[in-house]
Amino acid sequence: MSGEVDYTNRIQDALRAKANSKRFACGCLRCAPALDFARDDNANNSTMNADDALLVFATFPDAEKAREVGRTLVSERLAACVNILTAPVDSIYTWQGKIEAASETLALLKTTRAVYRKLEARLRALHPYEVPEIIALPLAAGLPAYLQWVAANCDAADDAQARG
Repeated sequence: MSGEVDYTNRIQDALRAKANSKRFACGCLRCAPALDFARDDNANNSTMNADDALLVFATFPDAEKAREVGRTLVSERLAACVNILTAPVDSIYTWQGKIEAASETLALLKTTRAVYRKLEARLRALHPYEVPEIIALPLAAGLPAYLQWVAANCDAADDAQARG
């Protein structure tokens, strides 16, 4: 577990270093204004910043299952929003020593660091795959009002469902 936390910290440090340098691998500066905003504490009087929000990717065998799981996660306040990309995603992967291919549905879940572990556990319990794709990415920047909305609609408390 500590290796996982260390890896996340290294990624965040690298993103901050790039933001502070205002220079990206491509050499352009077009992303710098968004990152300046993300670093400007005076521009955002909210209690949540982009570092607290996560974008989680998960694939499902079909859109129906993605909708079912998405509704459950939103109703249990583990995700503020779930976007389901209904165009199929063609996945190529190795499973049990064989190269496989499948048509899947991709879901994008917006949540917070505070509820991520509960979201991951619940998503694993609801998911039909033995080893589901669950990948969480930190945000570099975001509209403050949207980030506040995400925070307000995710609840880490054990009794969140009872209060909802």
